[in-house]
Amino acid sequence: MQVNLSEYREVKNARVGDIYSGKYPKGGNLNILCNRFGEVVNLGKGPGGPFETVQAFDGGPIRSLSLSKAVERKIYRKR
Repeated sequence: MQVNLSEYREVKNARVGDIYSGKYPKGGNLNILCNRFGEVVNLGKGPGGPFETVQAFDGGPIRSLSLSKAVERKIYRKR
C-alpha cells in the first residue's frame, strides 16, 4: 500500500492512527539501521522507557519500537 504523504502533516507527538516513519537498529541493538514505516497502533511506557507499537501496512508485522533507540523519527497525521 502506498501512502501519499502530501495528505498528511508532520507532528511531534504521536497518537494512535498516525503514520510512523523512521530508522531503527536491526534487531534492536545492532549498529545497522533499518527503515520502519507503518501505522501507530499503541503507545505506552514500560520499564525500558516509552515505546510505540507500529504495524506495517497490508497486514505486515507488528513491532514495538523504543523511542530512545529510534533515529530520524517522523510522525505524520491526516490533515
